[in-house]
Amino acid sequence: MATNNAIINSAYVMVHNCLACTLEPREVEWWALHRSTSWFDTYYCSHIRIWAPPGVNLAVDYCNRKGFHSLKFQAIVDADGAFLDFFAGMTGSCDDLRVLRCSMLYSRLDFGEVLAGPEITLPSGFRLRPYLLGDAGYICEPWSMTPAVLTPRSPPQMAVYNEAQIQGQLVVEQAFGRLKKRFRILDTGVQSDITWAPHMVMVWCAVHNFLLKCEDGYDPDETVADELSNGPADQRVRSRDAAYADRVREELATYLCLIP
Repeated sequence: MATNNAIINSAYVMVHNCLACTLEPREVEWWALHRSTSWFDTYYCSHIRIWAPPGVNLAVDYCNRKGFHSLKFQAIVDADGAFLDFFAGMTGSCDDLRVLRCSMLYSRLDFGEVLAGPEITLPSGFRLRPYLLGDAGYICEPWSMTPAVLTPRSPPQMAVYNEAQIQGQLVVEQAFGRLKKRFRILDTGVQSDITWAPHMVMVWCAVHNFLLKCEDGYDPDETVADELSNGPADQRVRSRDAAYADRVREELATYLCLIP
């Protein structure tokens, strides 16, 4: 049995390396390098199921709030559902904001190395820069538009903004859902060494992007939203640009109300 497992693992590594060398460079249009002028793409953090790693401490670290063991997987997805940037490997117990801040994407965003495309001038005269769309697991930044927390005093345009934000976020949730439906191991649990898991996910994303190019679009029967929603971020950890980020969101909300 041990010999058979060794043969299977060896074959798996060969297939993985072949896909990584041929598909990933061709099918993954790395967002940080090629998408810096995109107006907005969506980012999200999901869970990849794994079997419980050996050792009590590791098992606890990798156990997420839903009670199963997982790796966190952060990605940027475009309007077509293609994966443009991904970061995987952190433990399932990490919150989304921590995953973001540990990724190379965050440092590049924070230092203005990406999203440096041309601004557009809104009817109010406000100059709007490109941004990413994120869910409640993140905080509002000048480059990250997240849902607004509504109160009885919130202006009506913020409800319109939230509705548009939800529709945009659905694209990335459906991309993750479709990825997991295509590659069932992501739902049943990756059994290999967890150090291999991030590399496997990258290859599956490349295959996913390739299959998208071979199709006319989403089949509604195959589109499934990701099943594990993210908890809200702690708003007390907002950045020094929090006031400006709120202004961007308010201007965007006002503009959305002007669109027929």
